[in-house]
Amino acid sequence: PEVRMSSKAPRQKQHDRGAVAILTVFLLVIIGAFLALVVNIGMAMSTRASLQNASDSAALAAAFGMNGTATGLTDAERALFAQWFMDGAPTD
Repeated sequence: PEVRMSSKAPRQKQHDRGAVAILTVFLLVIIGAFLALVVNIGMAMSTRASLQNASDSAALAAAFGMNGTATGLTDAERALFAQWFMDGAPTD
């Protein structure tokens, strides 16, 4: 007996090939979105660390300026008031 090949087989492979291309593009978009998320989270963590370092430095500088005495605290308050007044404190 003679075996006939169906003409639908090659068309089915072409259809599958198109589906694979669409799935590949879809997965590449998802991978790109996750990559962007990872980079964004990394930048946020880096910025947070920098801000924490600046805050710690400011606290240490303030503590050094007060030198642990009552006169250090009074001097710091005077300097703060003078800066506030020079910047245009409200007069009412």
